[in-house]
Amino acid sequence: SQYDIHSNSASPNMPCMHSNNSELFLSKLIQEFNLDSINIEGHLHILHQAEKLFLKVFD
Repeated sequence: SQYDIHSNSASPNMPCMHSNNSELFLSKLIQEFNLDSINIEGHLHILHQAEKLFLKVFD
C-alpha cells in the first residue's frame, strides 16, 4: 500500500524530520502521501494534533 510506513517511497526525509521545521516536514508528508487530493476540511483537528505531536517529539 502507498501508505505503508515501512515503504521506502513513503518514508519522510530524515534531515527534514530533524530540522525542527514542522512546516517543511508536514509539507513533505503532504507531498508524499498526496494529501492535497483529500478533503482536508474535515481533518483539520487531526492535522492540528499531528503538528502538536511533531513539535512535542522534535522540540
